[in-house]
Amino acid sequence: MKKKLYFLLLMLLCTTFAFAQVCVQGVPRKLARSAKAEIASVMPNIDFDNIQYWVGNGRNHAALVVKWDDSKGNNTNLVWGYRWSGKATGVDMLKAVAAADPRFYMLVNEGTQYGTAVGGLGYDINGNGNIKLLNGSSSFSLTAGTYNCADYTFDKFTSNDASDHWCAGWYNGYWSYWTTNSLDQAYGYSSVGATSRELTSGCVDGWSYISDMSNWYSNDMSGKLEYVSTLTVPTAKAKIKSATAETGKVTTVNNLKEFAEALKNATDGETIKFREGLRGTEFDTSGILDYAEINNSVTINGNGVVLTNGPLPLNAYPSDYKTIRITDFVFKNLQESAFYYAPYKGGSLTIDRCIFDGISGNGDGVGCAISGTSASKDINVTISNCRFSNIKMTGKGSVLNIWELPNKDLVHLNLVSCTFADNDKASDGLICVVNAPHVHFANNVFYNNGDGITLNIKSDDAAKDVVSYGYNVINGTITESAKSRLLNSDICSTDLSPVVKFVDGEYQVVKNGAAYNHLPANTKIEGITLPERDVLGTIIDYSQPTQTGACQLVYDENANTDYTKGTFIVNEDWYGHQNSTVNFLTNDGEWVYRVVQKENPGIELGCTAQYGQIYGDKFYVTSKQEKDPGASVVGGRVNILDAKTMKMEKQIQTISTGDNGTSNADGRAFLGVDEHKGYVGTSNGIFILDLDKQEIAGSVEGTTNGGGSAYDQLYSGQIGSMIRVNDRVFAVHQKSGLLVIDANTDKVEQAIAAPEGWGFGSVVLSKDGNLWLSLAATSGTGKADNRIVKINPNTLEQNIIDLPEDIYGPANSWYAWTPDCFCASNQQNVLYWNGGSNSWFSNYTIYKYDIDSNKFSKYLDYTDAADGFYIYGCSFRVDPVSDDAYVSLYKGFGDATYVVRKYDAEGKQLAEYPMISNYWFPSLPVFPDNVAPVIANPVGDLTLAADKTATIDLKDLATDADNFDAAIVKSVKTVSDASVLDAKMQYGSLVITPKKEGKTTVTIKVNSNGKLAESTFAVTVTPATGIKNITTNGAVEVARFSADGKRISAPQKGLNIIRMSDGSTRKVVVK
Repeated sequence: MKKKLYFLLLMLLCTTFAFAQVCVQGVPRKLARSAKAEIASVMPNIDFDNIQYWVGNGRNHAALVVKWDDSKGNNTNLVWGYRWSGKATGVDMLKAVAAADPRFYMLVNEGTQYGTAVGGLGYDINGNGNIKLLNGSSSFSLTAGTYNCADYTFDKFTSNDASDHWCAGWYNGYWSYWTTNSLDQAYGYSSVGATSRELTSGCVDGWSYISDMSNWYSNDMSGKLEYVSTLTVPTAKAKIKSATAETGKVTTVNNLKEFAEALKNATDGETIKFREGLRGTEFDTSGILDYAEINNSVTINGNGVVLTNGPLPLNAYPSDYKTIRITDFVFKNLQESAFYYAPYKGGSLTIDRCIFDGISGNGDGVGCAISGTSASKDINVTISNCRFSNIKMTGKGSVLNIWELPNKDLVHLNLVSCTFADNDKASDGLICVVNAPHVHFANNVFYNNGDGITLNIKSDDAAKDVVSYGYNVINGTITESAKSRLLNSDICSTDLSPVVKFVDGEYQVVKNGAAYNHLPANTKIEGITLPERDVLGTIIDYSQPTQTGACQLVYDENANTDYTKGTFIVNEDWYGHQNSTVNFLTNDGEWVYRVVQKENPGIELGCTAQYGQIYGDKFYVTSKQEKDPGASVVGGRVNILDAKTMKMEKQIQTISTGDNGTSNADGRAFLGVDEHKGYVGTSNGIFILDLDKQEIAGSVEGTTNGGGSAYDQLYSGQIGSMIRVNDRVFAVHQKSGLLVIDANTDKVEQAIAAPEGWGFGSVVLSKDGNLWLSLAATSGTGKADNRIVKINPNTLEQNIIDLPEDIYGPANSWYAWTPDCFCASNQQNVLYWNGGSNSWFSNYTIYKYDIDSNKFSKYLDYTDAADGFYIYGCSFRVDPVSDDAYVSLYKGFGDATYVVRKYDAEGKQLAEYPMISNYWFPSLPVFPDNVAPVIANPVGDLTLAADKTATIDLKDLATDADNFDAAIVKSVKTVSDASVLDAKMQYGSLVITPKKEGKTTVTIKVNSNGKLAESTFAVTVTPATGIKNITTNGAVEVARFSADGKRISAPQKGLNIIRMSDGSTRKVVVK
């Protein structure tokens, strides 16, 4: 499904707006923000004493406020109250209200990695109980007041009762989420979803439907409040909200009695779950859930509830082959085993994300007993992501006991990503297996479990398939003679490939579970650096045992990466959750992720890094702010790293401050000007970076944003791309046009305006040394013109090139500035850009312009791509050496699937590099600078008359294999005797003006991406001749002869024959 937000923007061209990466209920998306609208400060104005409809029980209280603003009913914001103990989230409150009040109903997508996305909210104004959701010709009933559509097709759903409050959407509108933790604080737009929002007592959660997609906060929580009244629900209406599901559906329960009844009446394919919001709630199973039986193929989800005190709460004796899944329970302080399993005709059992803690007793199995008797089919048991701790045993008990399995060839046990910590060991060992030949371990932790046997396999001939995969955190080796009695020291990793992939010192988990998914507290593993954050971006507290997804990868501390052989990708990364990152793709096609954190533990970039440049063996990465709102580490707006080691050398958190002492300049691009100086583009002008001291040393006057509203200061006067050619820097200013700056004095020479009605988008240098500029509408709509502008950097002469009808102009990205795809090849005189009819976000087509042949063509087109991939933003560049193009692709803002593809110059795909799942939002490929410039055509020694000025074109003086020759900057380093002549650079040419007769040497310095080379030649100044000034195209005098062919050392009166350095000869008459 290719619903993209930017299609809607075509209808909004009359409004000036900007785009930014915004979190909608925690899902990052690019949404427009009106330039004319400012977010209002709205207080909650809730009086908890006036709330009439309370849901739940507990000592904590919160309010739920919902605003439809649809002119129905009293057109008020409805208010409910919610009580709870322990922990609860925003989605817990929503679902509790929906389950309790039969008038309130919801449409959700529970299947996202952000948790539950809220797509539709409704309210039965007339109370007729006629509630169904419609999608085309299909109708859907509700379970506990909620329908889970399992995708983002919210826009298609309507209510069957037009008189109800009902709003639903994701693309054409959406439910905005507003929160405050105190009645004294105004609502704030939430950057996380309701699942990630942890409620605090006295907080208020607000939901307001936004239909104006040109402004992501166009409908705040202002409005009149109406406290919802209680309702006595007739029996007929209550059935509408029945939590009892039909076969294949979901049954939601609120307590143990309902749970026991649901188990008793369960049918194949049913899911039975405790309602969300009960996590941490303890239920005493004594007398209520003793020996409850599971006899069907069901999924049982505890949603974090705690079953405690009673004996053996769950049993399964299915008479036929059944598939049972138990997930997200805590079994605590039970008097016997937590679960007993006896599948007479085989079966499949999965226990996932459960905790078995403090269980005591004796018998054959305490923590979890699994038994099969007279099985005629395979018994497949997988226990994953579980913790077994503080289990006390007497007699022959074991924490995990698999026993009495007479048909030993059928039993398979997979133990994946589990922790066994602080348990007793009885005579039968920590894990006891009888006649179970297939036992596989993967990524488990065994820690502090006392003395004795860890794995006791009874019957040696049953131990033929005991294998340790991944990285089980116990050292040692498994020997043939010890297989039946394995101690802690015997269990280790023997084969990494089935579960993890080890590449360049990095473990990447590729199956269920994660390396070090569960760890005991304060764990240290020699040679391994454990990650700071888990897969959701949450900081891991290693002082506590980890219980859920700790990480997806870990690094070998001794692994070294050669950062000169590959490609860097600078990532914005996931705004609202973590700072920006840099990934590295090796020449062998392997990823090294988050290299800044990898090489600099505890150090991160700032928020929303958009640009990077390698200059003088330093990697300069600019971020918009110094810290992401969801990050714990403060990074920098300017980040300076060693490009070969990626070690951080300096971070500058604030580029400039205003009168109030706060930052007034967010980072944009960077340009190395010379080996001592760089320019930092910002939202408020160009600042000078001293590369030697690594500090801000001033600014370029006349480049600021011009002030105005807070919006204008960020989004209407930004500095975009910058290029240096010869003595000038060319910088695109969002308002002023193309700024022409003297690179030596840091003064603006002039501002070149774009064609009338247009502004410039970005500037590119082509191989032939010309500047090329895209055109962007000044209205703020992001519209791109179907023309491009060519400018001679020396004469500033302009030419406007019209594009063919089937070729769109380069898309620009002024909304909240990012680089764009407009770029050039170093090997061919070719330009590339992305373009399309859809304003800013033209993500499907890359165009190619061969300048020499004046030929336009489509280079890449993802319009009808079967795999659904298309270009993310600006992440396209061409390798300066191989001429291969690298492009980052994704499937949409709500999908964390990214790949990078490599193409040759003709658009043929050479390779694809899949990435681990993460919201990377890649900004820019950056290629290492490995080659220094070389002097290709040195200037020969020169003889010059005292009254003659020589101008020597140095265009071909030097070359650089991994940089544009046109971008090489030449300067006069020294004149050994400055009294003889004056030498200076002018537009890439050397101008020599004699002062007196004599001899001296001139040294020319060339700078290519901060790497230097030199060329020295001698100049002899002879007596004046009266000859006019000489201009050469790189050729200089190398010898002089009289009319009779004799070589002379100085001009003589009469005819002189001059041999030039390019082999030509000239005749001059000396008077």
